[in-house]
Amino acid sequence: MKKLSYEPLIKNPANLKRLTGIGEGEFRELVTKSRPVWDKRIEAVKKVSGRPWGLPTLEDHILALLIYYRFYIPHTFLGLMFGVDDSVLCRSFRRIEPVLSAVTILKSVNSNEMTYRQSLSM
Repeated sequence: MKKLSYEPLIKNPANLKRLTGIGEGEFRELVTKSRPVWDKRIEAVKKVSGRPWGLPTLEDHILALLIYYRFYIPHTFLGLMFGVDDSVLCRSFRRIEPVLSAVTILKSVNSNEMTYRQSLSM
């Protein structure tokens, strides 16, 4: 079974937009803004390299989280899509959410619905 990842998905930007709700340019901008924070908060604090993460790239971490936010599917199902265990996704989300919250803003639409909007002024 093929695993879902950023590299093959970027070859068809329409599918990226369908899965994440944002276009290729917005996704790349989000990665570009997140990279320095990721390197400082996550990569720099690693003492040794150790065992590689199930989601190897920053792009894959962001992709998994955006798909989760868009469709709110169980970690088990998302894990099957990415070829990892659901616990890997849980750890991934704990790492990437603070990074993304540092470079994005949360805009409240109403009391029942929340929408993530990228802060273009940062």
